[in-house]
Amino acid sequence: MSHVFLSYANEDREAARRIVGLLESADWRVWWDRRIPAGKNWAQVLDDALQGMCCMVVLWSRHSVDSSWVYEEAEEGRKRQILLPVLIDAVQPPRGFRGIQVADLSVWDGDTDAPVARQLLADLYSLVPRDEVPDRSLPPQPQPPPPTKDQDGPYRRLWPLITALALLLLVAAVWGLWPKPSTVGIEARVPAAPTDDASAAVQAGSAVTEHSQAASSGTVMVKKPEHGVAQAGSTKSVGTRAAPRPTLADEPMCSALQERVSIGETLNDSDRRLLEKVCR
Repeated sequence: MSHVFLSYANEDREAARRIVGLLESADWRVWWDRRIPAGKNWAQVLDDALQGMCCMVVLWSRHSVDSSWVYEEAEEGRKRQILLPVLIDAVQPPRGFRGIQVADLSVWDGDTDAPVARQLLADLYSLVPRDEVPDRSLPPQPQPPPPTKDQDGPYRRLWPLITALALLLLVAAVWGLWPKPSTVGIEARVPAAPTDDASAAVQAGSAVTEHSQAASSGTVMVKKPEHGVAQAGSTKSVGTRAAPRPTLADEPMCSALQERVSIGETLNDSDRRLLEKVCR
């Protein structure tokens, strides 16, 4: 089966040969030789070629516009809407074909790379179904542009963020492994509570002061028994000068005065008299 049926007048055979060479250079199969093999019927051969074609190219010239054979063949292509008319002479197509755009090759010199020749192949490609188009006749496919620096990778712009995140994770890991100051063995430094001896010394000092004041006024102080402890002979007359006896409350005071004397401290007159009278 041929791709292209070429209709032309016998007087234009050389022009038709150049057209056939252009089409065959793009791997199109062209039926154009009108010779009938022996034993074949001309009408049957022509009908088979018309039925098997994918496109009809008709060459309009001063000879073909008056040919009834070319007119009938072109009419078949027009009915099937696969007609591609080409001017090889500066003529007007016959009536009924003038509304179809033609390819003007009237001044073509046979160069297959000429713009008019390349345009004819492109028009033929658009007219023939794609599955019938030879591979070499396909128009060149646009090549993708070379990758730019911004297209090197889909995650190229994320690298700064990934790097910063990795640095933060590294710092956090180092901080977690860094040794912390130990708090073992450090005791809270709080003021120590006063001991019993210190409390006794304070109480003794207070008692010494009270006894000193009492001795200077010539009175005897009577101490009440603490914590419910009763003392015999605790009833005394105020103002008498009976010799005082050490009581439980006076013992811390006496101990404090004696300790002061033992360390060589000089007592004042009141403390000395108190020591002599009460702490004998």
